[in-house]
Amino acid sequence: MPRFDDTRHDRACAAVDYLSRPAERLVVEGYRSSLSGCAERDPKAWAAAWMLYQNELGEIDGRIAFDGLVGLIGTLGRCATCPLRFFRRDISHLCRDEGLLLALVAAAQHGDEQTGQIAAEALSCPAKCGELAMAAAEYGFRLRMVGRTLLPISASFTASIADKKAQPARDDRPVAATLH
Repeated sequence: MPRFDDTRHDRACAAVDYLSRPAERLVVEGYRSSLSGCAERDPKAWAAAWMLYQNELGEIDGRIAFDGLVGLIGTLGRCATCPLRFFRRDISHLCRDEGLLLALVAAAQHGDEQTGQIAAEALSCPAKCGELAMAAAEYGFRLRMVGRTLLPISASFTASIADKKAQPARDDRPVAATLH
């Protein structure tokens, strides 16, 4: 199975190809919309996240997967190191926290404990890593139940993401508000 490792040396952004995959798009756009809803106290953002899942998966499968997202976002709200960062939905790049979230969910889906631990430790306080990993595992399982499996992401690539400090958007447009 292929992995997502951005080792390409061309000028194209790997995130564009990666986010064109249905499973990855659900995770990232769902994360962005739901965090926007939390940070800005905007129920329309949560509605947009639900519509994404419903349109992609149908009402029943969409609800199965969306409930996993809601659980993961709730856990992140309790466990994450501050502040959680995310790009707006129209940005075709990935910020550090979005990459770590993808790695965490992908690791759960593929039984990769090393990658999952790296991602969980980078996103949460040490006392809450287990809780975050469990929420990601439930979400990953729900996604697989409805036929959406993320590409695996290597531990070394995840560690390189975790080592980066939060970066502003490449096009100098501001990142959406943070949660926490």
